[in-house]
Amino acid sequence: DAVVTSPPWGGPGYERRAKFDARDLCGRDTGGMAAIIRMARAVAPRVVLHVPKNIDKDQCLQIAMDEGFSRIQYESVSIDKKPNCLNLYLTRNDTHTRGIPVQSTKLLQLDNPSLNRQQKMERLRTENKFMYKTYLNKVARFFEKNHL
Repeated sequence: DAVVTSPPWGGPGYERRAKFDARDLCGRDTGGMAAIIRMARAVAPRVVLHVPKNIDKDQCLQIAMDEGFSRIQYESVSIDKKPNCLNLYLTRNDTHTRGIPVQSTKLLQLDNPSLNRQQKMERLRTENKFMYKTYLNKVARFFEKNHL
């Protein structure tokens, strides 16, 4: 079992920071990343977090270890060959795993000069739906294959 979550990042201003503070996920007053994974840990031994590309990885590692996760893996997701976000795969100390569910990411090419802005936005919306569905299917197949 696993909990897959994409907590709020606080709006588009996150990109202006050199490093995104993990305590700001869902707002600092809620307990940030630590509170999110603490709740998820109560439900399942594995947690997948969809987080900003500029999140402080050292801070994530420390928080995950403090919350009882012995393994953390990062997956960088790119769209149009540009970094878009990270997926963090956390596994509790009392759980064994055989790798991450998603081995690669799909690139979406929007630089086609024959597409106008509206067509590009529609293509992006369609691709986002497809990528999300594909991602969830890959995660489900990974857990089924490994009897997790």
